[in-house]
Amino acid sequence: MNADRENHLTNEEKNLVAMGAAMGAGCRTCADKLHGTAEVLKIPEGEMAQAFHWGLEAKGDAVRTMQQKVSTLTGDGPEKQAGALAGNGAGLASLVRIASFVAANSAPDALAEIKEAQAQGITPEQIRMCISLAKMVRKNAMAFSDQELSAAVQDPEGGEMCCPLTASSKDAPACSCT
Repeated sequence: MNADRENHLTNEEKNLVAMGAAMGAGCRTCADKLHGTAEVLKIPEGEMAQAFHWGLEAKGDAVRTMQQKVSTLTGDGPEKQAGALAGNGAGLASLVRIASFVAANSAPDALAEIKEAQAQGITPEQIRMCISLAKMVRKNAMAFSDQELSAAVQDPEGGEMCCPLTASSKDAPACSCT
């Protein structure tokens, strides 16, 4: 961390943190833009790669947390859970997978699963409803997570901080709040 400014992050540090967050959000566009900003900021490739990998590690931890939640809610271990949905039909499994990919911001995976669903005879109306439900869950999940985090970490100024999006020079702020 930046030793000179104990309570602040440098533009480089902000960008690396945001790169990890892009992995957690599954946002390829964010990853591309942040990588470009990192290049402008002349962040070494190794540091960029490490930030991306730490973000992916954290996403893996989040998946394991959700696996534990499912076990707690259903009383089943992972081995029982895997075959349970198959009895309800491949179409429902495909809709659940589409919704999960949409909620995880993974459009390429969602699009591939939509092709599979269409091949199984799932209607466009069913797919649209599935996507709508996933967007609702994604929005609510973000709000619930934000509430939980706000309760744990109070912002003394009560506002959101900027996140790095662009940087035209090393000394330019890497924030865009609009």
